[in-house]
Amino acid sequence: MNYRGSYRKLLGNSKSAMIAAVEIYNKPSFSYRDECFVILLLNAWELALKAMLSKNGQSIFYKKSRREPYRTLSWKDALSRSEIYFPTSIPPHPVRKNLELIGTYRDNAVHFYNAGGFGVLMYALAQTCVKNFRDLLYEVFGFKLEDEISWQLLPLGIQPPIDPISYIAGATQQTPSRTGAIDQYIAELAHAVEDVEATGGDTGRLLTIFSVKLESMKKIEKADLIVGVKPTDGSRGPLAVVRVQDPNLSHPLRQKDVLARVS
Repeated sequence: MNYRGSYRKLLGNSKSAMIAAVEIYNKPSFSYRDECFVILLLNAWELALKAMLSKNGQSIFYKKSRREPYRTLSWKDALSRSEIYFPTSIPPHPVRKNLELIGTYRDNAVHFYNAGGFGVLMYALAQTCVKNFRDLLYEVFGFKLEDEISWQLLPLGIQPPIDPISYIAGATQQTPSRTGAIDQYIAELAHAVEDVEATGGDTGRLLTIFSVKLESMKKIEKADLIVGVKPTDGSRGPLAVVRVQDPNLSHPLRQKDVLARVS
């Protein structure tokens, strides 16, 4: 029996699970959105961690007991065994804390149910979780997750998303009242932040707020300045193209005309 499995197949399923999770979350209407999303999210992580173990020649199975079937590692045990293979740019401790908080929500979703209002917290934690996953796949396997996902999304929402920091602080009135379960979860989040800080870890791997907004811009043909920025090679700087305008057209009034108008 191959105790390591195929890391390529594990990696392929891991990528598919993550892409499916993102696609589900971005659906315009989905009544079980957060629950399905976090289930697939942790599934993607478990498979990625097992792929990392397999790639390094390690078993992804528990020690077999007599007359019992083989069992593959849980995501927690897979993480514990794969931490030594994490790249230095991705410290495992804050990643673990992030996954543990998401795992608590996942366990309730699978075996029970979650109180309303958790979606705001999941939105913030999951954004960081997806970023950690993307970075891990690139550093360990050389795979760019963003190449598989189209970010050209049609904005259909009317109400802007809730700011997670304001929600945690209780400064927003846009969401239903918080329950004791949510406050307990926020307390666990605060403890996780303190734990990561105490060990000198990067709290940005635990929770990072990403803001996405849409702004109405004037038409490009009426722009006064067009600026494009591209990577430099040491000798060439960013590109800046200034649109030249005839001042007689943009400012047609003379001094006496201005004085006459302003009296």
